[in-house]
Amino acid sequence: MNRVKILIRAVAFLFLLNIGLIFFLVGRRPSPRHGPKHKIIQLLELDSKQVKEYEEMIKIHEGNITAQDEKIVALKQELYKGLIDNQVDTDSLLALLSKEKTIVEKMHYRHFNDLEKLCKDDQKDNFKKLTKELTKLFSVKERRGKKRHKMKKKE
Repeated sequence: MNRVKILIRAVAFLFLLNIGLIFFLVGRRPSPRHGPKHKIIQLLELDSKQVKEYEEMIKIHEGNITAQDEKIVALKQELYKGLIDNQVDTDSLLALLSKEKTIVEKMHYRHFNDLEKLCKDDQKDNFKKLTKELTKLFSVKERRGKKRHKMKKKE
């Protein structure tokens, strides 16, 4: 009986260990060192002063984008409300949505234009390389990574 109890406890322990490992691996988020900010800092070879300025630019940019996104969400809610009551002018709402999304793209463009101004002359070539990678760095697929891939498999 003693051996059976030991085996049962060992199996239970290994089972719990496996469950814990699964939660750890699935729940892990990518390190900030693998995000776009870090890649940009690396590619441009920013010095510590530039990094501080860039991080400050990011905070301002994210605040502006968040405010703009809230406007877009409100417009989308109004638009989709029309599916229920058919009292919505979809053309005008879609035009407003387009305008707001254009503003977002202009904000992104200015943000990277400001980043270019932050670069020293010897970093300008690296900035040109970066511009070729911007759409990839900030694509939905890159931001969501494997989560999006997993969601597609479930469908």
